[in-house]
Amino acid sequence: ADGLEAAFARFLFDNPNLLCPTATRSWRERPLLGREGETRYVPDIVFQEVGGRFLFIEVEQPSDQMETRSGRPGHKSTDGAYQLSQWEELISENPLGQKHYPGVHGKICRFLLVCGRGSPSRESRGTFAHQVVTFDEVVDVAECMYRNLSSGGASIPSKNGGS
Repeated sequence: ADGLEAAFARFLFDNPNLLCPTATRSWRERPLLGREGETRYVPDIVFQEVGGRFLFIEVEQPSDQMETRSGRPGHKSTDGAYQLSQWEELISENPLGQKHYPGVHGKICRFLLVCGRGSPSRESRGTFAHQVVTFDEVVDVAECMYRNLSSGGASIPSKNGGS
């Protein structure tokens, strides 16, 4: 990852509650290995959640466009989504060889792309096989967490408007 992208990845790693509030373990830039033990890919962030599930995260720069003006996925978001698919395939082909992620074999893995700003169209978001969030959505999560924590434990309204 380049300088700015690495800084954002570091921030998200240092603040796991923004992407994975149930994280129990975390790793940065540890390789996924091929069958011969060679480094094949290097995820930006990996969290292990309560229950053992893994969340593999690719971080792109906020300035990278999530979608084009025509509403189609942008270059960086499709590259990031492709990386997630490659990681998923490699883990399924060689789960026992992932020594950097103890216990990944036999566990459910999730994959997340953090990319761009704004609110992408439903059409654009629907083209990805894995979860995608924008940096603006991460900021929204942070603001909501702050409000909830600073309210002194006040109840959060339910969907039907009651508390």
